[in-house]
Amino acid sequence: MPEQITNIAGYQFSEIDDVNHVFETAQTICSKTHIKGNIFISPEGINLGLASTQNDIEYFLEKLDNLCGLNKLLLNTTYSDYIPFKRLLIKVRNELVPTKPLPSDHPSANIGSSETKPVLKYIDGIKKDAQYISNDELKKWLDEEKDITLLDMRNEFEVDLGSFENATHLNIRNFRDIIQLESKINELPKDKPLVTFCTGGIRCEKGANILAQNGFDQVFQLEGGIIKYIEKYKNTHWRGECFVFDDRVCLDSDLKPSDTKICRHCQIVIADTDNEYCDDCAHLA
Repeated sequence: MPEQITNIAGYQFSEIDDVNHVFETAQTICSKTHIKGNIFISPEGINLGLASTQNDIEYFLEKLDNLCGLNKLLLNTTYSDYIPFKRLLIKVRNELVPTKPLPSDHPSANIGSSETKPVLKYIDGIKKDAQYISNDELKKWLDEEKDITLLDMRNEFEVDLGSFENATHLNIRNFRDIIQLESKINELPKDKPLVTFCTGGIRCEKGANILAQNGFDQVFQLEGGIIKYIEKYKNTHWRGECFVFDDRVCLDSDLKPSDTKICRHCQIVIADTDNEYCDDCAHLA
C-alpha cells in the first residue's frame, strides 16, 4: 500500500537579513528529500506549502528550526494519497503577501478595484497590531451569536466555493487590491470586534494588521486560518469547501479532496475534470 503523503502549509513573519542564505540553505535541505511544493522567502519571513513522506517533512522542519530563527511556523498539516504538486519551487520575493500596488502600466494593475491609487496605510508584515483569536474562541463567539464582523480576506472565487456563515468579504480578485479599497473598508463597522480569516492565516494576518492601522481598534485574526478551524470543528458554522493552493483544489469539511475543479485561468468551477481550463479559456492550454 502506498505511503500516505504529508502536506504542510505554513508561514512566519520574521525579519530575514540574508534572504539569499535562506534561499540557498532551503535548496540544500530539499535536495536531500523528495519534497515538492512552494517556498517563498522575503525580508519579512517565509511562506511554504510542501508535500512528501512524513520522514521527508520531519527532516525539512528539523533543519528549518536551525535556519535564521524560523522555528515558529504557524503550520497546518493535512494528508493525501498523492503529492499534489508537480515540482519544487523556491523563490525570493519582496513581500510574502503582495500588497504594494502594481505599476500603472502592468496588465493586471487595478483589475477588480474601483480605486486607482493606494489610499490605506501600508505596513510591513513583521509589525503586529492585531490579536490572534483561537478556533475555540471563535466558535464560542459564533455559538453565542456575538455581534462581530467576520471578514473573509480571500479572493472572491474562494469565497464562492465556501465560507463561514454570515461572513462578509471585500469582493477582491487579488489580495493586493486591499490597499486600494478605502471606501469599501470604511463601510465596515468600527464599533465592534472584527475577525479576519483566510485559508491558513497569512493573508488574514497581514490584512488584520493593515485594518488595525486604519481606524479599527478591535481587530482579531483567526489563528491557523480555516484549515485549523475545520480540522477541529468541521462544518460547524462553516459551509462549502475550502480552496487550497495545490492540485487537490478544494478540501471538504473532513479535509479530504473534493471533486470540485476550477479553471486555472479564470477560477470558475468546471464540470470537465479532465480539462484544466473552461471552454472560454481552453485556447490557453
